[in-house]
Amino acid sequence: MKRINSVNVEVTNMTVEQETKVLDASEMMLDFFKSDFFYDKIHDTDFSKLRGASINCISRKFHFHTSVIYNLFMTGQEEWNGVLDYEIDLKITRYSRFWSKVKGYIIPMKPEIFVNSRYFDSGTPFSIGSNAAHEWSHTLGFRHSGDYLRESLPYLINDWWEEYWKYRTTIFIEPNNYKTVCKRIWWTFWIKKVCKRVVKENIYEI
Repeated sequence: MKRINSVNVEVTNMTVEQETKVLDASEMMLDFFKSDFFYDKIHDTDFSKLRGASINCISRKFHFHTSVIYNLFMTGQEEWNGVLDYEIDLKITRYSRFWSKVKGYIIPMKPEIFVNSRYFDSGTPFSIGSNAAHEWSHTLGFRHSGDYLRESLPYLINDWWEEYWKYRTTIFIEPNNYKTVCKRIWWTFWIKKVCKRVVKENIYEI
């Protein structure tokens, strides 16, 4: 089965150093989601028993079939675009709410992942990647609610992430390991461009 093969990264309100942390985290995400480890974790989980899955969680639409759930991750079919492109789309916007304990959130059917500077600024690629992986699963349609939030796939992903990277040594990407893709946007009469980073190479050593 074809697996996810790249990450598109667009950031807003970040310095070059902060963007670099996101790029490192995206490389870790690609390694994690395309791994046999993730395949096994999905297929070994009984999703019908996860009490934290909300009523509108997409796993209910799939009748909790593990193969269909896994395929959704591999095709990268986010709710907001519905495209099977085998890519992780990370559109990350940094905001500041120092009094909030929320690390990040999404708005359903919208592409942006919002990350709180209170946690992001001091975070490592490991912690940023864990949060981004959690939020990306939300953009695929996995929701949680109620008193059992941790019994939901997004939170399981956080647990699996920690387990996966526990005994691995990472080598972060260098600038020449990703490429910049730009396109002109019609609502500026094709004058301005929007650019994104595309991460494809897996350069992690175990």
